[in-house]
Amino acid sequence: MTSLLRVRLTLFLCGCLLLVAPPRGGRAQDQPLITQIDVVGARKVEEATVRFKLKSRVGDPYSPEVVREDIKGLYTLGYFEDIEVRADIFEGGLKLTFVLHEKPSIQSLRIVGNRKLAVDKIKAKIDLVEGGIIPPGGLAKNAEKIRLFYEEEGYYQIQVEGREERVSPQEVAVTFHIVEGDKFDISEIRIIGNRALTEKEIKSKLQTSELFLFFFGGTLKREELARDLDRIRALYLDHGFLDIAVAEPEIQLDTDRKKLRILIRVEEGPQYRIRDLTIRGNSLFSEAEIQGLIKSQAGGIFSREMLQRDLVAVTDRYAERGYLFADVAPVTDIRRADNTVTVSLEITEGRQAFVNRIEITGNVRTRDKVLRRELLLVEGDVFNSRLYQESRKNLMNLGFFEEVKLDTKRAAAEDRVDLEVNVKEKPTGAFSIGGGYSTVDGFIGVASISQANLFGYGKRISLSGQYGQNANRLNLVYTDPHFLDTDFLVEPRLFSYDTDYRDTQGFNQEGAGASLTVGHPLFERVFGTLTYLYERILIKDLAPNAPLLVQLQAAQGETFTSALIFALARDTRDSFTEPTRGMRARFSFEYAGGFLDAESNYTVTTLEVSQYWPLWWKFVGHLRGNIAYGEAFGDTPLLPVQKRFFLGGANTVRGYENFSISPTSPITGGETGGNKAFWINGEILFPLYDPLRLRGVVFLDMGNAFDELRDFSWSVKYGAGFGVRFISPLGAIRLEVGFPLNPDPGDKAYRIIFSAGKLF
Repeated sequence: MTSLLRVRLTLFLCGCLLLVAPPRGGRAQDQPLITQIDVVGARKVEEATVRFKLKSRVGDPYSPEVVREDIKGLYTLGYFEDIEVRADIFEGGLKLTFVLHEKPSIQSLRIVGNRKLAVDKIKAKIDLVEGGIIPPGGLAKNAEKIRLFYEEEGYYQIQVEGREERVSPQEVAVTFHIVEGDKFDISEIRIIGNRALTEKEIKSKLQTSELFLFFFGGTLKREELARDLDRIRALYLDHGFLDIAVAEPEIQLDTDRKKLRILIRVEEGPQYRIRDLTIRGNSLFSEAEIQGLIKSQAGGIFSREMLQRDLVAVTDRYAERGYLFADVAPVTDIRRADNTVTVSLEITEGRQAFVNRIEITGNVRTRDKVLRRELLLVEGDVFNSRLYQESRKNLMNLGFFEEVKLDTKRAAAEDRVDLEVNVKEKPTGAFSIGGGYSTVDGFIGVASISQANLFGYGKRISLSGQYGQNANRLNLVYTDPHFLDTDFLVEPRLFSYDTDYRDTQGFNQEGAGASLTVGHPLFERVFGTLTYLYERILIKDLAPNAPLLVQLQAAQGETFTSALIFALARDTRDSFTEPTRGMRARFSFEYAGGFLDAESNYTVTTLEVSQYWPLWWKFVGHLRGNIAYGEAFGDTPLLPVQKRFFLGGANTVRGYENFSISPTSPITGGETGGNKAFWINGEILFPLYDPLRLRGVVFLDMGNAFDELRDFSWSVKYGAGFGVRFISPLGAIRLEVGFPLNPDPGDKAYRIIFSAGKLF
């Protein structure tokens, strides 16, 4: 900025100013006034931007100091390599002209010497573009960005030099010359000086890792390595080593093997324990109650992470009782003489908070009342953090929103909070037509139309049809989860079907019917339903080895079922589509015939329990158990075939053919199905590609079905395998491979399972 202190005036003006200059000590208003300000040479930046930077104003007395400040301010814009200020007598004062000499534009931007990384990827890492200008230090800064980019890819001998060449008075050509060198992978990471924690424990916390299976890890990113040092410190602090010292890593290059070795030295120091833990300021909860919430105890190891979790546990308990602004501050006194820490939890309970207003935004289609009835807090309630979190879960489980945000804002009154609910809606109507393949139904064509949020009232309606190789189905369902704005669910349904399972089940089946379900919440998280079902059933096209009970039912022709189904369900899962924790249990009892009339007289009792829990990282464990029992009564000799249990296939014991796990007729050899059965599915789910919600699964299944002649026993079929799942716009997609672990003669070595629809 050689012209920063240079203000050029015409010689004539200089003379005039000497004549009119005030004597020493004269006032500022004796200076000539500025009558006009011109800006010349501004092409890359708006003239208004230049004028905004100027402190000199028309009508102000001329001040060389202010003009110097103007020049400094214009230089900060970064667009100018030289600035001149000219002053001329004009209309009884001075006209200031700011002559701007802009920096040259970048005519071309070239990357030279790159062989391993593409030019477009390199240019994406720098902030110089053709047509732009080079800011001060811009070449060196962008050369460093390129070097760091190469380092992230494993090229640690990279050399980058940026050069500019003036090709015209207003343009320059920029070239970055690159010498890539060889690519290096991390072959070993060593932790030196550790005694209390193993090297494996420490390295498990690092994001930087050694090369694994030729493809995974092995790349050194210096910024990530610096964060890894903080992770090591945090790990030791969480184990009570308050004096932990982690040195800067030593990076060794083996140029012959093109490998990196990283050495990280630690000085652990002593491990500190809690000498005493006291609680002060509590009146709502007793000290014993608070002690029951926390894990940190006198005599135990002082852990920063555990203490933080304790603070959250205590504040959460206060928030559940409405003390939203309660504060728990840990006061620690470190005694290095005996390696102990005295801990005091200082509690400021504050006042109980009440819900003032509930403000809902973002719902364009969905009515406010649909959201409000899912909120477990209403205006005037004592705030409760547990109900607050449950309300958010309820809104997400509606399936109407991509995103749900709940926040609290302090109201004007000290003991009042406003609850802000912001939602982002997603499409809830769908029309689809297509085809596919299912291992149960074969090749199928599907068409459906549905609306999950009918007219914004939260009602659901769907019409779906399937025409397939092995099954044709038609369903019409209408669901009103809050009939007449009450807590009663009402769901009528019409259906028909025609299945062709003769090759696997030994018969085909045709049916049609209707049902009406009424449901209501009974107590916390338990929902009860009562369904009336009326169905016409025809068993036909028997296989030659069809069991006698199937033959007898087929001989009756069309039969009718009139049934009542009572069910109880409890669901504590954190998500309906991709749960990671929680339980789902369902008990049902079906009574058909008897006082309800119709030909079929039977009862069927089923119990299904699923439990999810997080394992490690994003791995989720899932255990599902089912037990079912059916019994005929009156003039129905055996449980009707359409209610009997045939295992094997996608939803019971994978690895076996559909309906193949079943008792068989001693006369015909055909599968009779059981009147009782159980099956257990154990799964571990893990993410494969989050943007597509693609997950992997490994599983172990077991189960069996038993007829009226046998009781339940631990005589089971086992199957295991792996697969992938993802949530598509058309529903949940499963592709799995199952292997029978104790196959019967004739069973295949494996079964491919493909299905679309609801996951169990």
